[in-house]
Amino acid sequence: MAVITLPADATTLIFNGTVIGDLLEGDIITIAPPNPATGRVNGIGGSVNINERSDKDVHDLTVRVLKYSESDVFLNNIRRQSPPTVINGSAKTAYSGMVRALRNHGCLKLDL
Repeated sequence: MAVITLPADATTLIFNGTVIGDLLEGDIITIAPPNPATGRVNGIGGSVNINERSDKDVHDLTVRVLKYSESDVFLNNIRRQSPPTVINGSAKTAYSGMVRALRNHGCLKLDL
């Protein structure tokens, strides 16, 4: 599965309603699946068993924030919680450069 990279300068990251805003300038946010979508087991006599993994939707998020900032304190508090909690989050990226390029080539028409 592919790793998703987002430019930190153009991305808004929200966890449990809190904006993670103290991102490093020029950095990237990565979302990577550590587990394959399926597992395969070879059996006796040439048989093969392919199973869909239950942990296929788990992803590792790598985000770097300024040390001792509000975002750093918030993320460390989440990391230290016991038991671990589920985080509701979203990442939204602005693609203004891409929209400008599409408009210049006549590929994008906006009716306002």
